[in-house]
Amino acid sequence: MTPKKLLVAPQDCSFPLFYSLALVSWLNRRGANFEELFAETGLTIEQFCDPQSRVSFKTISKLIANAERYYGKPGLGLEFGKKLTLSSLGNLGQVCMTSESNRVSCRMFEKYYNTLTLVMDMELRGTKDSLTFVFDWKFKEAAQNRYYVDVCLAATARFLRMLLNRDVETSVTLTEDDGGYPDAYKALFTGDVQFNQPSNSLTFFSDNLDEVLPSANPLNFAQARKRAEAELAKIGSPQTILEIVEAMINNDVTNPPSLVDISNELGISERSVQRHLKDHNTSYRQCVDNVLSKKTKVLLTNPDMTIRQVSELMNFDTPASLTRSFKRWYGITPSEFRETQF
Repeated sequence: MTPKKLLVAPQDCSFPLFYSLALVSWLNRRGANFEELFAETGLTIEQFCDPQSRVSFKTISKLIANAERYYGKPGLGLEFGKKLTLSSLGNLGQVCMTSESNRVSCRMFEKYYNTLTLVMDMELRGTKDSLTFVFDWKFKEAAQNRYYVDVCLAATARFLRMLLNRDVETSVTLTEDDGGYPDAYKALFTGDVQFNQPSNSLTFFSDNLDEVLPSANPLNFAQARKRAEAELAKIGSPQTILEIVEAMINNDVTNPPSLVDISNELGISERSVQRHLKDHNTSYRQCVDNVLSKKTKVLLTNPDMTIRQVSELMNFDTPASLTRSFKRWYGITPSEFRETQF
């Protein structure tokens, strides 16, 4: 089926535009003019300087496409990612830089990554001597997906070197092929680089993950984490995804969009959608059931509609089927409910 149009504001699935300023500034220093980069996006340089400015990921995708066209060769994500600094990541960067240890810093990196975007899923897996970042950032456009994964891998490797103030051994896996620039990967990462693998990941190895970082500062860490928590709460990462899912279902609950439709519209994987819903102790099927129960209840408050008409409108097989569902939802039958309304 064709995905339904979202019934939510664009900023509910968006990027903080401020974090794209680094890319725009970097390309501008390389000779790109702003008109060229902002073509068909409606963006202005003033918007990039506003920390509160947010735009849809589709607008950012157009900006990235313009950037790739200007760059003129494969591997923009790797080249840009290795130029990023933690200080360019706002509160997230400050939390990471002032954490007690590299292990804690990486945990904070995972926890607050949604302050950068809602359309990326990142999971941290650790052992005593290694940490693995698994990136699941699946935009519908394959080229965009490749760019974002490249940025994440390159930037993460750079952040690790900055935190430890030395080179670290890193190995990488990617779900796609080498993109035509395998040497760029091998030059950037010190360990194995494997293509066409089940996941996008970066693993780094160190025998002192828990030693105190040179930049550790408990007071600054507490302040930065408080700001990051406020930013994450304002964005409302998992809750926002839940609201978007319910809004899409509400658009046509009798023929709801599938989980595939929803993940494509959001620009994230099905697994990411399911994980966000699980964070709120629900599932796609429960969301459909919840929306159906609410809409059915509203219709039953209309005295001009019979129970049979409501059941037909909401696509129940029979009025008896509606009655069974309604009693499961609210503990009473539709007739009993109507007695309390009229």
